[in-house]
Amino acid sequence: MGMFDTVVVEGLKLKTSTQVSSFLRENNSALPSDFQTKDLENALYTYKIDKNYQLWVNTPVETGKRIPYKPFFSDWKDNRSFLERLYFKFKYRTLGNSPKTRPEITHKWRRTKKTNTIEMYSYKEISERYLDISFEVKIVNGKVKSITQTSATIESILEAKKRKARNQEFENNMKEQFVRHNEFVSKWYYPILKETINPLLFFTRLAIQNICQKIINWTYRWKSL
Repeated sequence: MGMFDTVVVEGLKLKTSTQVSSFLRENNSALPSDFQTKDLENALYTYKIDKNYQLWVNTPVETGKRIPYKPFFSDWKDNRSFLERLYFKFKYRTLGNSPKTRPEITHKWRRTKKTNTIEMYSYKEISERYLDISFEVKIVNGKVKSITQTSATIESILEAKKRKARNQEFENNMKEQFVRHNEFVSKWYYPILKETINPLLFFTRLAIQNICQKIINWTYRWKSL
């Protein structure tokens, strides 16, 4: 699907079809206030439309302060074999240490001056049935001129029951697979395979890659002559 942006509607009551309005009223629920769109930046930004139909975007800004730097994946447990960890430690020994601090980042809302027609959509479960709805939003210089419902699909009771049955079956199958996987890992992987087969495969792959690279370099050398 790729990335998308989020659009939050604040303080506005969107006009929907009679079918959607009746469905929401019967289930004592409200229309979702957050939507997704692929017609803006597609950078996981968050936009909002306020009660005055102004479009805002939430952007990161530096506060001017510095805070402790925490490297990515620092909380992850390294499950590689001892020889693999030793190899990478030696290979990257010349890399500098991670910085101690980094700039502090906060987020602020700012007005936009966009002119665009976008489609925003939502897929939300309401009273155990999914509502799939989309709207067309016309924006001129950051001001929303109109919001019109373009489509809506309400999951039937029968379809909802079938979906739940499929989900339950999938969940049960995954649980069985996890049990078998955990049994294998505790019985064979950590006691035996991790420190024997894993490094053998790892260094064999490295050797093959180096041989292939040398063959490629050799062929390019003769081709240039």
